[in-house]
Amino acid sequence: MTDFPAESSRTPQPETYAAATKQAFGRCPNLSGLQLLSVESRHGFLTARFEGPIDDFRGPYGVVVRLPKDQLDNQWTEYAGSGTVYEWAHAAVAMRAVNAHAASADQDRAYSPDGTWWLIRDTNPD
Repeated sequence: MTDFPAESSRTPQPETYAAATKQAFGRCPNLSGLQLLSVESRHGFLTARFEGPIDDFRGPYGVVVRLPKDQLDNQWTEYAGSGTVYEWAHAAVAMRAVNAHAASADQDRAYSPDGTWWLIRDTNPD
């Protein structure tokens, strides 16, 4: 598992969040059938694209999640508490994606120019 560095003033690098998200989504097929297509972390946001279960032809889907600035950021404490980067990725990205995908079951597919149905789009609170 990936963890925050010992010094509380340091935060994980963007690639650490991306790696933790890959690990968290690796367990999603057992939960919901979601399959990660891509993940990237830059400019303070993590973007993950994924497909639904085999019989779901509405995807690809995507989520854009704001990265926490540090361990005191509400985005960290809400999803990881005093946990690890993996725990944050599991709760803030993978499980939110699972829940948003389930909630979209009775919705018409939203149009987007890039062909991805964006289920979550966090914004910067600043």
